[in-house]
Amino acid sequence: MCGGALTFRRGVSFLTPSSRGGSSGTMPTNESLQTVLVTGAGGRLGTLLRRARDIAENPGARFVFQSRRRGADLLWQPEEPFDAWPHCDTLVALWGRTSGTEPELAENAELAELTDAAARACGAKRITNASSMPRAVG
Repeated sequence: MCGGALTFRRGVSFLTPSSRGGSSGTMPTNESLQTVLVTGAGGRLGTLLRRARDIAENPGARFVFQSRRRGADLLWQPEEPFDAWPHCDTLVALWGRTSGTEPELAENAELAELTDAAARACGAKRITNASSMPRAVG
């Protein structure tokens, strides 16, 4: 693959650098890449994003995936400190429940607060909370 848009089922696309225009043909260096930390990477959407990162020759950003389960770049539990978390430019929070009882879904509010704390610890300039996104997309 030489770059372009990677398209997965239901029309979800991930743009690689050469699909964004730009005529220079030069790829960004690792030092110039933005770091995107994705929490809750063990879920459906996180798994899809990890697979996209793994097959993209150059995703245009450095993605770090967090999960409580094996298979992610960063294994972490909510009761642990953020000491092992890398610096990131953007934090995408996929953690949280997409279904359950009212008390179970209320846990998402606590995770939103945890997202803010994680972003501060990592120096993130941007946060996206998307715990219900898998239900909306899938």
